[in-house]
Amino acid sequence: MPSPTEESEGLDRPNAPGLAGLERTVHSSAIFHECSYEFVEAIMLQIRKILLHPGKVLVKEEDAAPRSMYFVLFGTLDIYRLDQKIGSLTSGGVLGEGVLLGILDSWSYTVVARDSCMLAEMTSGVLGEVLQEHPEEAEYFEALLEYFAIRKEELEENEDHLRQSLRRMPCLRQVSEEFLQAIEKGLVHQLYFSEQCILTEGQDSSFAAFLSDGEVVVEAAQRAVRREEVPFVEFRFTMNPEADSRASMAESE
Repeated sequence: MPSPTEESEGLDRPNAPGLAGLERTVHSSAIFHECSYEFVEAIMLQIRKILLHPGKVLVKEEDAAPRSMYFVLFGTLDIYRLDQKIGSLTSGGVLGEGVLLGILDSWSYTVVARDSCMLAEMTSGVLGEVLQEHPEEAEYFEALLEYFAIRKEELEENEDHLRQSLRRMPCLRQVSEEFLQAIEKGLVHQLYFSEQCILTEGQDSSFAAFLSDGEVVVEAAQRAVRREEVPFVEFRFTMNPEADSRASMAESE
């Protein structure tokens, strides 16, 4: 499969577009929330830029590769699941943390450039090399992976767990098993880290989320109104009858 990039280069030009924004984005990324400043700076030295032209496919759902994480410097990326548009990412957006770390086995959505986009890519190989020079961060990520491996094994042992969670929603209690299976097939897996915001008050959104493991705080008017014990993964599906098909946008590979 050809590379999704039309042009890529190292971050060696001080006036490169989006460079200052990249530094802010990387340092504020939830995946590095517990990491040292020096570690993040070492990661910055290894990140490369990628230019995507409109209609170019970055990743495809169900593909195991690339094992990379991406930071959006400028432009807009559209996200699709089962040929339906479920969202978009603009400057400052981040995707691929779970695939990068190996917590998720494959991409659960397809990403297509809506217009000209500049991204920064961090591969699993780069992360591994930098971790060798930073033992404290390596210990942190090893503990993180061990935890998720245990949770994944528990979920696999209880195959009906997700469907039972779906069935608990009032609007889905009376639907058929076939309908639940169709919803389950279209779910998107999203990884969240400590202090990362899942949904903002007043945000226009059309998805339902199913969470399990960890703790989430629900706030209203900037005050915590309740805490819930929930999972590390968000499963989301959208209900948008006017969802665009990516068939007219994505270039054939």
